[in-house]
Amino acid sequence: MGTKVWIKEKLLSKIIEETNLWIPVETGGMLVGYKDLAGDIVIANIIEGGDKAHRELDYFNPDTEFQQPKLSRIYKNSNSLVTYLGDWHSHPKSSAYMSKLDRKTMRRIVNKKTSMQANPIFLIIGTSPFEVKCWRYEELKKNNLNRLKIKLF
Repeated sequence: MGTKVWIKEKLLSKIIEETNLWIPVETGGMLVGYKDLAGDIVIANIIEGGDKAHRELDYFNPDTEFQQPKLSRIYKNSNSLVTYLGDWHSHPKSSAYMSKLDRKTMRRIVNKKTSMQANPIFLIIGTSPFEVKCWRYEELKKNNLNRLKIKLF
């Protein structure tokens, strides 16, 4: 498997804008894209959390009724190339670390058959200090996480 995640600069800027808009509460959304021939992950689009998302100081739960039709449309319009990769969310006034809840959520994604994602990724934006980090779930790793290098294009 590749060890990099590629994201368009404008998408990362949009994630940062969304993070700043919702401070002091967490926000987030879906990451959609594909794996390239080298096995690297390419984030081609994001889907916002939606108006009915649940946002708190240390918790985010997306509005799946808002997200799912958008994901289906993207998938169909890409001839089944661009699909769900995982999630992004913010840690306002905290660093970009994988919390216990984040790890639990990642395992739930793996176990949910409809996600069709055995190796989801999590991109986390921390605001104190400002940092962006990304992990991929890997069953055979000791802590089930592999930190990925983020590359902009």
